[in-house]
Amino acid sequence: MRMMRSIIFLTLTITINVIICDKEPIECEIFVDRGRGLTACQFAKVNSTGKDTTAINAKPTNFQGRLIESNQVTAVAIAYSEFDRIPNSIFTTFEGILRIKIYGGSLKVIGNGDFNLASNMISFEVYNTTIDEITSKAFEGASNLTEITVEKCEIGVIASDAFDGLDKLKKIRFVGSKYPNDDFLKNLSSSVTAIVVP
Repeated sequence: MRMMRSIIFLTLTITINVIICDKEPIECEIFVDRGRGLTACQFAKVNSTGKDTTAINAKPTNFQGRLIESNQVTAVAIAYSEFDRIPNSIFTTFEGILRIKIYGGSLKVIGNGDFNLASNMISFEVYNTTIDEITSKAFEGASNLTEITVEKCEIGVIASDAFDGLDKLKKIRFVGSKYPNDDFLKNLSSSVTAIVVP
């Protein structure tokens, strides 16, 4: 039921934005599983187990029949996927991406190399997810990242230098999350002005 509400809300958002201006940036939610390629603004529905997906529309259109181009997409959400890591294809498919949200599922690693192509990204959020490890310099490449939110997650390991190189980072939030140590807090950039931890 929750997933259906998300998809309905998303459809309304896209329709309004595209009708106002064909080239206006939009937020696009993508529900995919491991092994499924990403196409321009692909939608999928997740079954009750949260493991299998079925594509609904690979290139959605608005009511006037115009295609939504991938360069219009500025935000992507991945829900209940089984990715081991964040796929680089997100950043090659959606070159203008500014925000990523991950809901549910299980990411084994957020690691060095995941964000090499994410220089435009300003916000990264992950919710209700089990993460085995956030590695050393995990966000290297995301040079414009200003905000990280980790909410209701369980994290096995966080490297002390996991957030090194994020000179524009202003806010980092670990809300309702379990993690083994807070050594990483000592190594945050001086640009960070807001830290929210349990």
